[in-house]
Amino acid sequence: MSSFTESLLIIFGSILVSVAGLFIVRKLCKPEVLRRHHELAGNVLAVIGTLNAILLGLVVVEAQSRFQQARTNEAAEASAVADLRMCAEYLSEPTRSAIGQHVCKYVKLTRDVEWNSPPSEQPNKQAVEEYHCIWKLVCEYNAKDGREQNLQTAMITSLQQGFDLRRLRITTGRHGLPVILWVVMIASSITTIAFTYFFAGESFRVQAMMVAALSVSLSMSILVVFVLGNPYVGDWKIHPDQFERITTKIVFPITSNSKPFAIDNQTLEPQKQGQESGNSRNEKGQPKPGAP
Repeated sequence: MSSFTESLLIIFGSILVSVAGLFIVRKLCKPEVLRRHHELAGNVLAVIGTLNAILLGLVVVEAQSRFQQARTNEAAEASAVADLRMCAEYLSEPTRSAIGQHVCKYVKLTRDVEWNSPPSEQPNKQAVEEYHCIWKLVCEYNAKDGREQNLQTAMITSLQQGFDLRRLRITTGRHGLPVILWVVMIASSITTIAFTYFFAGESFRVQAMMVAALSVSLSMSILVVFVLGNPYVGDWKIHPDQFERITTKIVFPITSNSKPFAIDNQTLEPQKQGQESGNSRNEKGQPKPGAP
């Protein structure tokens, strides 16, 4: 069942429960009795409604910040992996090819397997093994000069950043908002709806529509908190867009000695295309006869 269908079921379920509660109160209490307490119920409902609105507003802001931070971390994690692959292009063989192959495997496992797995099944063991292989290759590499030492230092920094962001992503997926916060938020919403039962309008149908509208508003607010507070769960979760981009950007060679790598069975050879384009012109930069 999709998250959208579940959300609709929760909203319609809250409407039915709210209207049913109003119907039960009307059967147990006469409208004349309820009208005697309109003034008192109105004052108490104003206080409860204000407190509930403040609570929901603060929680929504916190959940939105959590969602945006998770999106930023996803982009930073992908950038760290891309930087690692870029720096590896300037190392000597066979380390350059080995790092490139392990990075490609790690990206595919993270994007296609680990990202869509339930939080309880993360981290993916194969992805962790690939990352540890990259660690070993980088740390055991014997730099030949100062340039390679700088590259090795930059790669270790990218590895640390990527691993920390990876660990943060998995931890964020496992732990949502605190349980006590959910209890207080749901209890406050139920209390707000329940206090509307102390009012007796002239038309039960009109009052039921008002209660249903209030129930929709509160249930939608809680659903927004759930979606934003769990950025890696459901159909509205954060997708690995940045990982999708680096699979098409890090695969082609940067240096003249590097070999093209393939991700998703696609191999790019831009340097060969550049040479063919350059051969179609003469030394003065003019197109050769017969060249397109």
